[in-house]
Amino acid sequence: MALLTSNFRSLVYAHYEGAGRMFPWRAVPAPWGVLVSEFMLQQTQTERVIP
Repeated sequence: MALLTSNFRSLVYAHYEGAGRMFPWRAVPAPWGVLVSEFMLQQTQTERVIP
């Protein structure tokens, strides 16, 4: 099971390196900012959440 988890984690990180987008809340991952941005991204276009 641990090997399966490790493989999955590697796949996710590899995908993020190739296709991940940079957002302001990822540069300084303060828990409050990440939480608010995730809530906003549920119902709002990304371009409107960035500011």
